[in-house]
Amino acid sequence: MIQTEAYFNNIQSTLIGELKTAKRSVYVAVAWFTDTKLFEVLIEKLQENIAVSVVIVKDEINQKSWNDYDRIRQN
Repeated sequence: MIQTEAYFNNIQSTLIGELKTAKRSVYVAVAWFTDTKLFEVLIEKLQENIAVSVVIVKDEINQKSWNDYDRIRQN
C-alpha cells in the first residue's frame, strides 16, 4: 500500500531525498518549477538512465526560470 504524507518543514531536502531513491522513473506535475537544486537532481537521474517526465505550465514564471527544461526534453 502506498503511503501519503504531508510535509511542512524541510520540503526541499525531503523531496531531494525522495528523488535520489528513484530507480526506474520520476514523474513531476506542478504549475511552476523554479527550484534549481531539485532540477539538478532530475538531471542526475537522467544521467543514471532513469526516465524523467516533467509537466509544467507554459507561462512567464517557468520561461524566466534558471532551469533549462530542454535538458530534460533532449533525453
